[in-house]
Amino acid sequence: ERGIPALWIPVTSGGTTGPITLAGTMAINTAGVLAGVVIAQLAREGAPVVVPAMGGDSLDLRTMVDPYAGPEPRGVAASLAHRWGLPMFSYAGSDSKTVDEQSAAEAGMTMLADALAGGHLIHDCGYLESGLTGSLVQLAICDELAGWINALVRPVDVSDEALALDLVEAHGVDGSYLETDHTFAHYRERWYPTLIDRRGYEAWRAGGATTMAQRAARRVDELLASNGPAPLPPDVEGAVRAVVDRVSAAAAL
Repeated sequence: ERGIPALWIPVTSGGTTGPITLAGTMAINTAGVLAGVVIAQLAREGAPVVVPAMGGDSLDLRTMVDPYAGPEPRGVAASLAHRWGLPMFSYAGSDSKTVDEQSAAEAGMTMLADALAGGHLIHDCGYLESGLTGSLVQLAICDELAGWINALVRPVDVSDEALALDLVEAHGVDGSYLETDHTFAHYRERWYPTLIDRRGYEAWRAGGATTMAQRAARRVDELLASNGPAPLPPDVEGAVRAVVDRVSAAAAL
């Protein structure tokens, strides 16, 4: 009623609260999503709604754990959201209990799958243990993965400046482009990683032979040491505290 986007998130688990098949689980889950849209519009016609670009999960019936990184449902709910023309959100995450090869692989696969499905927002980056644990180190790794994925899905510039056919004609196939003004003007357009190590083996050894997790942990320490939240202006802080005091007083009655 206040125009705040409504999120209606039915949770259906294949084999327990819905059919074990992906299509069957998605059918009952989608019915729940559409019911939420209808309820929101009955409350206020035109009310903004954000739908989940997820669903169709199934418990791992060997462990009875709800996996965050299962492959089968990826992209299905996003396709429906595109069909309806509604904004959506999906989630990344890992079933690993610590920052390791599994957590990096699952985060990378889930984020990439949702990006290729045209997802609008991917949340739960940095989540481990099937959503039960959050890790700042994992979040830093996910930030690096997001940069890689953004560079992958970015449209290719095919302007005359980017094609640089005049430069090719001038230098040929065996000329050096390293010292050209064109290279100097555009080399920053390529994606350069922060945590992914591209050095040679000897340089990597000389730099401490660190793992991705170690570099991510150091990055977290640097960010926490160099950044802090900006304090609220006194008038805004006073208004916020007044709301808290009013609610607290009402709750005490």
